[in-house]
Amino acid sequence: MESANASAGIPYETKKGWGGQPTLLFDHEYVSDTFELSDEVAIPIGRGCDFFQSARFSQRHQQFTTHLARLKALYMLDTKFSVAAFLQYNGLEEVYAGNVRLRFNPREGNDLYIVYNDLLNGNRKREVPHLPFSSERAVVVKYTYTFGGEGICSNIPFPLSFLKEFLFISNNKPMISLQNPTLFQNKAFINGGWADAGNGKTYPVRNPANGALITEVPDMGAIETKRAIEAANDALPEWKAKTAGERAAILRRWYQLQMANADDLGLILTTEQGKPLPEAKGEIKYGASFVEWFAEEAKRAYGDVIPGHGADKRIVVIKQPIGVVAAITPWNFPNAMITRKVAPALAAGCTVVAKPAQDTPLSALALAELASQAGFPPGVFNVVTTNSPAEVGGELTANPIVRKLSFTGSTRVGKLLMEQCAGTVKKVGLELGGNAPFIVFDDADIDAAVEGAIASKYRNAGQTCVCANRLYAQDAIYDEFVEKLAKKVKEQKVGPGVEDGVVIGPLINQAGLEKVETLVADAVEKGASVVTGGRRHKLGGTFYEPTVLANVNAGMRVTNEEIFGPVAPVYRFQDELEVIAAANSTQYGLAAYFYGRDVGRVWRVAEALEYGMVGINTGMISTAVAPFGGVKESGIGREGSKYGLEEFMEVKYLCFGGI
Repeated sequence: MESANASAGIPYETKKGWGGQPTLLFDHEYVSDTFELSDEVAIPIGRGCDFFQSARFSQRHQQFTTHLARLKALYMLDTKFSVAAFLQYNGLEEVYAGNVRLRFNPREGNDLYIVYNDLLNGNRKREVPHLPFSSERAVVVKYTYTFGGEGICSNIPFPLSFLKEFLFISNNKPMISLQNPTLFQNKAFINGGWADAGNGKTYPVRNPANGALITEVPDMGAIETKRAIEAANDALPEWKAKTAGERAAILRRWYQLQMANADDLGLILTTEQGKPLPEAKGEIKYGASFVEWFAEEAKRAYGDVIPGHGADKRIVVIKQPIGVVAAITPWNFPNAMITRKVAPALAAGCTVVAKPAQDTPLSALALAELASQAGFPPGVFNVVTTNSPAEVGGELTANPIVRKLSFTGSTRVGKLLMEQCAGTVKKVGLELGGNAPFIVFDDADIDAAVEGAIASKYRNAGQTCVCANRLYAQDAIYDEFVEKLAKKVKEQKVGPGVEDGVVIGPLINQAGLEKVETLVADAVEKGASVVTGGRRHKLGGTFYEPTVLANVNAGMRVTNEEIFGPVAPVYRFQDELEVIAAANSTQYGLAAYFYGRDVGRVWRVAEALEYGMVGINTGMISTAVAPFGGVKESGIGREGSKYGLEEFMEVKYLCFGGI
């Protein structure tokens, strides 16, 4: 009979297997490209195990392996699980061949349990991960043998004949439906190819909206990172020798591919990071804009001609690529932070080793796939995945081949990386933490200020380095602003990013949720009032209610710590000098915002705020055409704009004499 699960795209029948246990027999049409071989083999009792060492088995195994190599490109199969023989006997089903053994237990939800059986190393049971057997998680390719005989091993009875199917199981097929399945990758990208960790270790990538396992990716370390660095170094001479126009053409193709696949890239981003799908698609376009911009800027890396200091002297200044670049990116913008660093580096003629955040590696891997399709030579762009960031970061900072480190993340980690880079005197670009003030003066358009605050504070559930962290409203309009802000905040729909109408997704993990809870509790304990929100959302998980706090003061932790959550503390102030002093009273200096109409005050406040970026009557300031970066402990260097290209170039002075 046909199972109800067939409606979910899993065509199979449920029948009784040997020993009365149900067996899943998948319709061969499920995989459009099947490969079947039938062989009548008589196996004497006690000699079945020898068959797997026989020439006939080796021949058939080689034929099937060759076939799978062709299927790999079509179905994006993950060879991690290799080829397995599905043996059915007397109530126990096992899958094994070569170095892999799988156990099928129909009593536990028709799931497969993988047991690695590495005979060469004598390690019989190395790992037992969980692999749900569904159309969203597995690709099945049939390879059929028919055996005759009374058994395979003398201590295990078998019927006189039975069906043995070789199955190829892939955990690389995405849990999400993509128009372009090649974008879902779960291996690192080194020297133009997909790579596993040398020791085979992986770690899980989960959906923050529900905690579900998306896939596993290689947990690489220093050895693999060094290999990626060396690949980038080997690719450097050819890449930097290309003309700016040649590099620009490849970058342009990369941009076009990103835009053509924006829907899929957005879905991957939402699945691994949690932000609402429309916001994720907006990030894809924002990220692609850096590739487009720097494809154009590659041709504008102008030098200088300087009047000589002697009659026979001529002075020329040229710009050259700095060399191999290490890019370490955060989880809150897993697509755009890759492109904002990688695009200018590649445009300048550098090669790159990127380490995405361990929580969100899939967006970077999808970009690597598109980079390969765009025509970047092997080694020009590499992506190392890891759940051991200290080890990988240590190699990136210590390796003398790397000449520039670009990092976006916390100030604490940025300081550590900067210290580590000192040993080889690397150039660093650091975009670090923020504590953005959002100031509303009494002559401001209050409704516009509320809209700006919503955009700045609650985008990505408040998990951005430039989002408003401290909101200041002048005394005369304080109550009106808080009331209107709270009303708008209450309208924000919270939920999984793929649901229609959701504008606030989950926080990235449990630690992020607990930090927000702690900061709100501290503020309330010290006298703040909760106007709306202030607790975990009824959806559970890592969802938190969008929150507005009133009557906040400088003695609360929310004043000095980056909240990274959907919480808006609103402070009251009396005059311009007071609020400027309060806004600048922090070690951070990334972004600031204010709303007001008086032209004189606009200029005074804009110049007085100690921040690298200031939004005036707007809550959104990020764009590829403007320099992004901070001052004080918020970082060094700029990303985007014409200044972003210079971050990846060295200035060289040429003096010509005897003319």
